[in-house]
Amino acid sequence: MTIRKYRTEYALNIYGHRNLITQPGEFERLLESNGFDEFKDSPLHLYMICRRPRITYDPSAFVATQESIAGAFRVQVGENHEKCKFSLENPYQNSSPSVECPYPHAFATFRWESLANRGMSIHVTRLALAFQEMSEHLTLEVLYIGQSYGKGGSRSAADRLRNHETLQKIYGQSDSLHPDKEIWLLLWNLKSQWIATIDGRPQQLLASESENENHSNTFLRQTITDELEINLAEAALIRYFQPEFNAKFKETFPSRGHEAYSECYDWEINMVVVEVDTEDLGVMLRSTKVAPSSHHTARFAFHSEEERKAMFDFN
Repeated sequence: MTIRKYRTEYALNIYGHRNLITQPGEFERLLESNGFDEFKDSPLHLYMICRRPRITYDPSAFVATQESIAGAFRVQVGENHEKCKFSLENPYQNSSPSVECPYPHAFATFRWESLANRGMSIHVTRLALAFQEMSEHLTLEVLYIGQSYGKGGSRSAADRLRNHETLQKIYGQSDSLHPDKEIWLLLWNLKSQWIATIDGRPQQLLASESENENHSNTFLRQTITDELEINLAEAALIRYFQPEFNAKFKETFPSRGHEAYSECYDWEINMVVVEVDTEDLGVMLRSTKVAPSSHHTARFAFHSEEERKAMFDFN
């Protein structure tokens, strides 16, 4: 029978704090226009390369009135297209907007003439109009997970993606094998916190009460670096999603011999828990191994069942 080592066990909980989703074309525009400046205080070091069906507006379907703005998306599924209608409340109901949706119909701009002196227009991407009935089409398949940190956090995911061999490889394969799909980039800023469990039941423990107290005091002195957060999150999410284009960590995380997170074994952390949530983006994530969801939790114990009981196992 597996035995609990410490009465008080600790896990490192890493979670997505801020995110940015964009397509490679828009990504270049953000780089050129300093669009990443707003993330200076919460840099995006982790990234996912994803794929989903190609979605465009049907430019002939727009109907704009003082009450509402209606239209339709064209979702490419193989050689066919599915139409998904939508209707939104007009936010400025004293005026009907004009609609501009040039080829390739990926974006739409709504302009209100009565507000022209204030330069009022709204630029809407397909992603901003995410509706429940389109959730299946808006789901992103995770193809690759990577990170970029550099010395002291000097290099972000945006820097890495400017010249990324795997991204180019995925692009090439997608164009030839999946022309009905398009590539999206999802970038993350991470935060972390300690999670503790205390099992006060009478039982046999591998450590004494004094060792348990020393163990707890060790954690109170630890500072989790950004680099450790990113290393753990990347490895745990790769192990969880099993992305098609990743090779490392898919079967070998966690490993005592990996230097990127060796301090976790020095501190005797019990588990790592990595959470990412995309509900605010109106999309879900999936992979060939993981079902679609807007919330994913990758949870892994640092020790085998023979060595030590996992902290959330109270059987």
